[in-house]
Amino acid sequence: MNYAGKEDREIRDEKIVEMRAKGITCAEIGRQFGLTRARVSQIYEQRQLAAESRRRLEKAMKAGGDRSSLRVDDLGLSGRSANGLKRGGVIHVGDLARMSAADLLRLKGVGRTSVDEIERALAGMGLRSNPGGGGPGAGGRRARAGRRRRRRPDEAAMRLSESQLERFRDDGYLFLPGLFSAAEMAPLRREMERIAGLEREEVLRDEAGELRLAMGMQDYSPIYDRLLRHPRLLGPAQSILGPEIYAHQFKIVAKEPFGKLDWPWHQDAASWRAYDGMPEPLAMNYAVFLDEVTEFNGPIAFIPGSHRDGVLDGGDTPLPGGKSPLRTLPRETVAKLAGERGIVAPKGPAGSAVFFSGCLAHASGPNIGPWTRYIVYITYNPVSNAIARPTRPDYYARRSGFAPLEPLADARPGSAAA
Repeated sequence: MNYAGKEDREIRDEKIVEMRAKGITCAEIGRQFGLTRARVSQIYEQRQLAAESRRRLEKAMKAGGDRSSLRVDDLGLSGRSANGLKRGGVIHVGDLARMSAADLLRLKGVGRTSVDEIERALAGMGLRSNPGGGGPGAGGRRARAGRRRRRRPDEAAMRLSESQLERFRDDGYLFLPGLFSAAEMAPLRREMERIAGLEREEVLRDEAGELRLAMGMQDYSPIYDRLLRHPRLLGPAQSILGPEIYAHQFKIVAKEPFGKLDWPWHQDAASWRAYDGMPEPLAMNYAVFLDEVTEFNGPIAFIPGSHRDGVLDGGDTPLPGGKSPLRTLPRETVAKLAGERGIVAPKGPAGSAVFFSGCLAHASGPNIGPWTRYIVYITYNPVSNAIARPTRPDYYARRSGFAPLEPLADARPGSAAA
């Protein structure tokens, strides 16, 4: 029999599993189907893994648990699809379910066939209403339809679910791919180009003139002032920190093409305590991608779970063009943490966002690519935890005006600024 078609290969693979279960060797099976022994072994292992993933999913669904808290590994996807999601920083099913087909196609290594496979897996879990049919073009058709159908999150989506909160508590970060659309990011990106040309003390460059930071944008940019109070940012922060929060710090980190800017391993909470007199390490960061973040342009690297160790000992490291040093972690500490928990680097299209704890160890390397990369960082802090001993300028760390932020109507961050 010629196993050229997809359905025929499904039949072949099922027969391979049956034959292996009967003790027939991979070499014998390979001769029968015209496959190498290694290929037979690979098919058998993939099928076993998929079966185990299905058992875990069925168990979770019968127990009535929150399926969104399961890991993407539990979907039993092909290696290509699973690896593409991992490279994009998509770890949990809940994050995956938030992504449209168009969002998925932007991830490196995820093509139309992978999108079809992912959609079927989500539909099997009840997280997709219409996974669609086969054919190599189906993913592309759904991607185009997804662009037309995409709706902005409603107010119910502005609060984090219990499973998302649990993941944040466990990992110290929460990745939200495609929180804003590329169209919503475009006015903010244009405004950043204007800001980059300003001669202000809040716009920091190193000795060579390379742009490093723009800080305190709410004081001189109406668009960014509105972004600070956008419900898609403020709502989730309130889910974690409580209803009364203010912006301790608001900045854009620039990574210029072929630049030298990097950020060594550190915990932000250590600097906030040392230089601002923040009473407790409660504040958290929200990073919003103004540009696509890839492995080439200096993504943020995290050590998951490192926040659970609290504020760790470190030393002061001067930063070129900076108004204050950075409290950084010793190499030995980083090696120990990474050896125990690994390193991740969420990547995704413009408009994606990641929450992370002020105690989470993180770093980023230089941008080796030919395009500028901007990320907006908002540090939300409970009003009850406002800083007590500021040593840095107001645009570096808000020294007064700790009134709670009020969310705006959910509209495009840029177009609503007029």
